[in-house]
Amino acid sequence: MEVIPSAEELISIRDLRNSIVHDYWIEEVKQNFINVRNLAPALMKVSEQSILFCKHRGWLE
Repeated sequence: MEVIPSAEELISIRDLRNSIVHDYWIEEVKQNFINVRNLAPALMKVSEQSILFCKHRGWLE
């Protein structure tokens, strides 16, 4: 069962999270919102796949 379809994409999501937490300049905040919008579908897919994986293993009902 494939939980993470792309390691590179997950690294991009992690890097974006780190940028959101540490950026305080308005220009960077604007770009972060654009990046969040672009990466949201990938994050949703990983979340859905993680839930399915946990259910398959019997860790979730």
